[in-house]
Amino acid sequence: MVRYTNWVGFAILLILVFTDTKTFYLWNQVTYLWESNFTPFQIYSGEEAHFLRYLLTYPIFYISDFFDLNYDFVFSLIICFLFLLNIFLLSMTMAQQNKGFINNYFVSGITVFFLILYSLSNGRGPLALFGYTIIICELIRIECVRGAKFKSPILFLIGMLFCSVTTGVMLSATLVLFTFIALSLFSFLIGRLTLSKFVERLAVISLVPIVFYEAIIIAIRKNLDFYDGGINAAFKMLNHGYGAFVYNHLPTMSGEIFIAVTIVIFFFFALLSVLCFSKSFQAIALVSLICGAYGNTTFAVAIVPISFLINHLIGILQTDQNTPA
Repeated sequence: MVRYTNWVGFAILLILVFTDTKTFYLWNQVTYLWESNFTPFQIYSGEEAHFLRYLLTYPIFYISDFFDLNYDFVFSLIICFLFLLNIFLLSMTMAQQNKGFINNYFVSGITVFFLILYSLSNGRGPLALFGYTIIICELIRIECVRGAKFKSPILFLIGMLFCSVTTGVMLSATLVLFTFIALSLFSFLIGRLTLSKFVERLAVISLVPIVFYEAIIIAIRKNLDFYDGGINAAFKMLNHGYGAFVYNHLPTMSGEIFIAVTIVIFFFFALLSVLCFSKSFQAIALVSLICGAYGNTTFAVAIVPISFLINHLIGILQTDQNTPA
């Protein structure tokens, strides 16, 4: 159920767009391709990093041209509707996660937080966040709602297409899916997951690396080459996100501070391991946070798995309150 706060957030975004207070801009790589009269399949090749991004945004250019509208305006309107769909998808999956219970205050808080994220982001951020939400929500449904379905691989592919607008988010989503499969394999090996369930999960997720293998390899190679290649390039890329702090200050950080921070992180995840429903999603949240070191947008999308951990804790507390002493 879409709460009234979701509609208020949607209305605020629309007002910001129609008053020209906020505009979501299509980025230079795709606008150049459109203005050069290319179609997505004309630019497809084994070395083209922007094919998927142009494929995703091409309908926006086409619609704008057909109705003689500014493509950034049309894009901004689409982002407003993606905001509403994003919150709806989150709130619906959170209710499924907690067997029908959902905390209105928490959903309202998530709506406000997402509204701020959308308002501060560029054109790519909302697309990547929407794709990441699709993937995490489907993993939640597979893990604790209804298992894998025929539509699961379609949802994963759609989510990855949206995530592909930024390299960092696409790689984060890829690592999240691999983490889920690796932990599913571990659960099968120790007898917590049946062979049929593991094969189901492997089958619906395996299409992603098959379809996006080329794009993922190109993205990794181009980013490493941009930073002169090698292991050092992986550290230089940290300057994009909160990793800049680690990259610049870790060498000078005292041993005591480093140990203190490590202990805090350890106890945080130890607490989660006691309280939370799924070790898989603790690992996924951790992977998302680590990937966030490589970019602000990549860090921002980590709010999605973290929100589900918090939502589950709220569900546990609510259940304890409703249980007779």
